[in-house]
Amino acid sequence: MKNTKEKKKIQKIPKNRIISTVSFFVVLIILATTVYLLQGGCEKLSNSNKTIQKTINSVYKNDLKVHFIDVGQGDAIIIHLPNDEYFMIDSGPISSESKLFSYIDNVLLIDKIDYVLATHPDSDHIGAMADLFNRYEIGYVFRPYVYFDLSGKNYNFPENFNVGAAETLIDSSDVYFNFLKAIVNENCGWEFFDNSSDLTINVKLNNSQNAVCSLDFLTSLQDYKVDNINNVSPILTLSFLNKIFMFTGDIDSDFEQQFLTSFESAKLPDVDVLKVSHHGSDSSTTEEFLKAIRCEYAVISCGLDNIYKHPHLATLENILNNNTILFRTDLHGNIVMTVEGDDNLKISTDYNVLADLIYQAP
Repeated sequence: MKNTKEKKKIQKIPKNRIISTVSFFVVLIILATTVYLLQGGCEKLSNSNKTIQKTINSVYKNDLKVHFIDVGQGDAIIIHLPNDEYFMIDSGPISSESKLFSYIDNVLLIDKIDYVLATHPDSDHIGAMADLFNRYEIGYVFRPYVYFDLSGKNYNFPENFNVGAAETLIDSSDVYFNFLKAIVNENCGWEFFDNSSDLTINVKLNNSQNAVCSLDFLTSLQDYKVDNINNVSPILTLSFLNKIFMFTGDIDSDFEQQFLTSFESAKLPDVDVLKVSHHGSDSSTTEEFLKAIRCEYAVISCGLDNIYKHPHLATLENILNNNTILFRTDLHGNIVMTVEGDDNLKISTDYNVLADLIYQAP
């Protein structure tokens, strides 16, 4: 367990500065601001106890790697960004946290996760979150805009912390409660994600050319009709060089249709890799959605012999008919996709699987 982090102290400026001294510092501030803007500046997002930069200027330290971790029936994805930071999407269920932590400790070899995104409150997506916070340092959290019902709980959240987008979007599970408490205890920065929660990293490649790695939230609860907890999940893209990944949480076909309606087809990017929604359930990943995003590869995260019989045959047929190459954590184990500096996409898996088996339902 990590040590408690010390809070930075802000030194106050004495009020009795004389006019000339104030003027001197005003000039310095103006000069610094001018230089800052000329260098591109950066928009900051914040809450009461932390700020992060939405635009990061950094050097190129490593290829972009997306780790689809085999956590059984659930989702856990860790993105190793080109500036050597880590962005995690969901944690999988608590029953598989030992597999998750073993992967972080023995494969990634890290003790800090810079950004954590919880797509929605379901236990197969955030079940291991509380223990993740206890075990590793967490820098910043993108959290769903979902209210927690504190009835029967002898606990009070900080002001403006426990709010939600609509009265129908209420969760009362211990898993979600423990996740929210972990954010408070960690004293880290956080925000309710929406379509302005984008993160951009400017890096200079080894050939001295400039490149951009961006995480773009394409949806917002304010703009969509959301009537179930799965559709709280954001549609998120990750772009680097000419490769685009799309992550969809557990959205259903109704949400997919709203998404397609909100975008003109010409504005939708061609997606290289799709993280298939809801573990390959037949509730989403329609033919229309697949045709619109034109994905070359797809990844289904699900558990071997799971009780829900994921992935469903209809979804597998849609993926096959779209000529999309499919990977599954229940068959392939851990899946790592690497975008190299020369724009190549390299894919590695724990296990090789016969092609005929990949598109077969359990």
